[in-house]
Amino acid sequence: MCCPTEETPSLTKTVIALLFTLVRGDLLKNTPEIFFRQLKTSQEALKPIFNAEGINFAFVRKSTLILVCTTRFNVSPPFLMEVLERVCKMIKDFCGVLNEESIRKNFTLIYEMLDEFIDFGFAQYTSTEQIRPFIINEVQTMMSYKYSPVSNA
Repeated sequence: MCCPTEETPSLTKTVIALLFTLVRGDLLKNTPEIFFRQLKTSQEALKPIFNAEGINFAFVRKSTLILVCTTRFNVSPPFLMEVLERVCKMIKDFCGVLNEESIRKNFTLIYEMLDEFIDFGFAQYTSTEQIRPFIINEVQTMMSYKYSPVSNA
């Protein structure tokens, strides 16, 4: 799950799930809402790994995004954090930048990457070089506008 957020502790901006996939089918469909509720109602800074309603959550903040990994199983916390870091690195490697706009423009590519990266909940290919031959979709690059000087001619 990937969602944009503000840097401030109080979330006044609406938080939405940009990407969400159920890999094993053992989690509830309202899992993003459980995470958002914990994020908004936490009196202190939310710890990067926590349990709520029987679901283990691990998340990392990257600029204005929060990437979240969830499981009902007993999984090593450093492993979950490493998976999230590698997903961030792969998105950067493919898209050039990790932000809300690049995720929105390349969501089919990112879903395809996640499908190759995680097979039935288990990490398979964990580097960009391993996944690149299996990716069919093309990267939708970010538009960069170049302004030309205005002449009086």
